[in-house]
Amino acid sequence: FGLCLTSSAGIAAFAAESAPAVITKLNEKGQKVETGGFPDSFVVMESVDGIEFTVDQTKSQNRLTLKYRTYVVEYKDSGSADYMRAKNLEENGTADKAYDNYARAASTAKYQWVKEDSLVRGAKAALQVKKFDEALALVATLEKDAPRSIHLDQAIMIRGQAQVAKGDMGGATKTFAMLNTMAKEWGDSSAIFGAQGQAGLLTANKQYAEAADVLSKILLRIDPATGAVLDEVVVALYR
Repeated sequence: FGLCLTSSAGIAAFAAESAPAVITKLNEKGQKVETGGFPDSFVVMESVDGIEFTVDQTKSQNRLTLKYRTYVVEYKDSGSADYMRAKNLEENGTADKAYDNYARAASTAKYQWVKEDSLVRGAKAALQVKKFDEALALVATLEKDAPRSIHLDQAIMIRGQAQVAKGDMGGATKTFAMLNTMAKEWGDSSAIFGAQGQAGLLTANKQYAEAADVLSKILLRIDPATGAVLDEVVVALYR
C-alpha cells in the first residue's frame, strides 16, 4: 500500500493544523476502490512526496505516509469563511472579489490544503482581472512555502501566463520549459501545462505547425521509434 511511519520532524512550518479528511485508495487505473483507505484521517500535508496524516488528531507524532497518486484525499471541511466566500464568488464569475478573499484565506486559513489551494485559485483569479503582479506574488509564495505542493505545476503555468501578459516572453519560455522538467514528479498534468504554454508562444509567433506538433506529442503518447500513437493522455488539468 506504500504506507510507512514517519516522525513529526521535517514537516513544513507552513502547515498549521491537521485537516479532517477521507483518504481512498486508487487502483492502477486511478479508480477508487472500497478497501484499503482511511475514512477518518487527519492530513498534515499532501505533496508529491506523499500524503502525511494521522488517524488520531491528538497523536501528531505517529504520522503515516502514503505514496503520491496511490490514494486520493477528500477534505471534510475548509474551516475558512474567506475560502468558502471566495469559491462562491469565483463560481459566480466575480474574479476580482474572489482574488481578495483567496488572498486573505491564504494568510489566515488553519489548514495547509486551504492555504495552498487559495494561493493557486487566487493567482488564477488575479490573472483573470489582469492583476499580473499580484498573480506572480501568490505563485512565488506557494513556490517558497510549499515547493512540493501538488498544485505547484498549475501555479507555475499561471506564472507563465502572467509573464506572457506582461510581455516577458523570455521569462515565460523558461517557465514553460520548467514545467516539462517537473513532469517526472508532478506527472502528465505538468507536461501538458508546459506544452500548452509553449504552443501558445509558438502560435503568437505564427509558428502554427510547430505549435500543433508540440501539442500532438503531449496529448498523445508517441512511440519515438515508429511514430505510432500508443495511447491518449487523460488527465484532470484542474485538481
